[in-house]
Amino acid sequence: MQGIRRALYVVGQMIRETGQSMDHLGIRVQGGYSYREPLSRHRQLMNIGLKKPIFEDNVFIAPNASVIGYVQLGANSSVGYGAVLRADAVPIVVVGDSHIGDDVVIHCTRIPEERGNPTFIGKQVIIGARSSIYSCTIYDKVYIGWGSLIEEDCVISTRSVIASGSRLVKGTSVPSDELWGGNPANYIRKLTNEELNSFEQLLKEQQQLAELHAKICGKTPDQVESERHMAAVRSRLPLDYLEYMREMDTSKQVALPKVE
Repeated sequence: MQGIRRALYVVGQMIRETGQSMDHLGIRVQGGYSYREPLSRHRQLMNIGLKKPIFEDNVFIAPNASVIGYVQLGANSSVGYGAVLRADAVPIVVVGDSHIGDDVVIHCTRIPEERGNPTFIGKQVIIGARSSIYSCTIYDKVYIGWGSLIEEDCVISTRSVIASGSRLVKGTSVPSDELWGGNPANYIRKLTNEELNSFEQLLKEQQQLAELHAKICGKTPDQVESERHMAAVRSRLPLDYLEYMREMDTSKQVALPKVE
């Protein structure tokens, strides 16, 4: 009996190794498209009981991001690569036009004897990569630098900036138009009008990048290969020919002589 089990173990191991070898061979054959799988093992959206993610129009969620439980994403928002938004018991609300950076973690704490506090993120908010947000309130037009930690019950008012790598300790309130930074984070200075105006341009750039990535992630490998081939062909064409073709594309019709 022991010999049969041993033989089955060896056969099973051989089959698994054969499958791994076939997978590696398939990746080599696919070349530059091996990253894309028609049936991804990763789940972008996941319910927890009756609590499920809800999102409006024009929302980009990166292929390897995770949106779990009672999460609400407003229109024109984006969730970057590797980000995790997890709402087990109380909601995470992102009003809209906001960008959640790569590897950001947003979570709602829950005390066993209490219901817990939600996480609210207002409109036109940028959260930098690798930041962690826990059960706090972030109002409109706030920039949180990469690698920041925002602890429970913090309130960040409109048009404020948290410097990169900062730690906002539990219960801290940040007034409007101020720059905070450090570990623990403290008031540094008032924001200038130039800094406040530059935020609009930064937000616009993030939205354009989200639209670009959403477009690319929605393409098939054949479409990507076709575009790459056409770009290579165009790079070998002379400039005067490209200008001629551009004029032909923009011309609507040829004017015909009038008949008297």
